[in-house]
Amino acid sequence: MNGTVIVYGGSGGIGSAVCRSLTNKGAAVHLVGRTAESLASIAAECNGSYTVGDVLDPELFGRVMDDCEGDLAGVVYGVGTINLGSLRRLQTEDFLNDFKVNAMGAALAVQAAATRLKKNKTGATVVFFPVLPHCRVLPFIVQSAWPRRRSTA
Repeated sequence: MNGTVIVYGGSGGIGSAVCRSLTNKGAAVHLVGRTAESLASIAAECNGSYTVGDVLDPELFGRVMDDCEGDLAGVVYGVGTINLGSLRRLQTEDFLNDFKVNAMGAALAVQAAATRLKKNKTGATVVFFPVLPHCRVLPFIVQSAWPRRRSTA
C-alpha cells in the first residue's frame, strides 16, 4: 500500500485491529480518536501518528489533514453510535447526535480527504459503522454492497 491510511476510531477495538492489520500489510497509519493515552499507545505500536479530537467538532477534519503527512492512501471511518433505548423515550437530540456522528462525521471525513485521495491513484475510502452488528442488518448491507460475480464462462 502506497501512503498513509487515516483511521477514525483508531483507538477502539475495531479501529485498533484495523490499524494493526494495515501496518502488517505495510501501510502507514494515522489514528484519530478522543483519548490521547489510547491513541499514543496504539500509534507507538503501529509506528503511526495520531490526532486527538471528537468527530462532533467540525474543525477536527482539517486538523487531521494537517497532521497526516505524506501521500494519503485511504480513509477508514470506524466511528458509530446508536441509542438502543425505547423509541418513546428518545428525544430529538438523541437522533441528531446519532446522525451527526454516523452520517455527518463520515461525510466530513471523506470530504476533507477527497483532494488528497484523488492524487493517489490507488486511494480508497471505507466507511463502516461498528454499531450495525447490533442492529442485525450488517449481513444484508455486506451482501448488497458486493454483488455476486457472474460467471463469464
